[in-house]
Amino acid sequence: MCAREGDHLVTPFQCDLCVFCNLQGRNTGRHDDMVMACIRQANLDACWGRETATVSSTLQAVQHTIQLLGPVGLQPPFPPLGPFPVADTFGYSMAIAMLLKSRQPGRYAAHQQFKTVHKLRAGYSNVFMALVLGQDSLRLMGGGTKQSNTYATARLTPFGLSVFRKVAYVIWAKLSSRIARCHWN
Repeated sequence: MCAREGDHLVTPFQCDLCVFCNLQGRNTGRHDDMVMACIRQANLDACWGRETATVSSTLQAVQHTIQLLGPVGLQPPFPPLGPFPVADTFGYSMAIAMLLKSRQPGRYAAHQQFKTVHKLRAGYSNVFMALVLGQDSLRLMGGGTKQSNTYATARLTPFGLSVFRKVAYVIWAKLSSRIARCHWN
């Protein structure tokens, strides 16, 4: 499995090694295969968490905009896609935790059920909302008798949510044989 042309336009992307360096503060070593496999899976899940039609239409719209503005000498209005800060700004650590949890055996199946994996995300959200930073990110919407809260949690970014959606459909067992050979150290 690989990313599609245009995925980088709808999903924030960093290469696997850059993500690893952001998380660990060092280059990879001999015992980092499992983390690197998780990072690769998270990247792919984030890309494939968007519909192919959405990716394709976004790519076509961007290409068309560039074609229209070129002859009149205008630069496309799109801001740079990077570089990103040297930190876990996308929520890779949470995505990796969810992937590792999904790999554990379940009570009734060879893998964890989605609702069980979801508890990790819910736990993170609850802790985040107890922080001062979490209180600053709370937004109340609605009026009358209907209200809803939205939260801008640091680790539940669009990238993290794409990974989360994809984990709902993809179970860890579908990873390549290389990942299956990794040892837990």
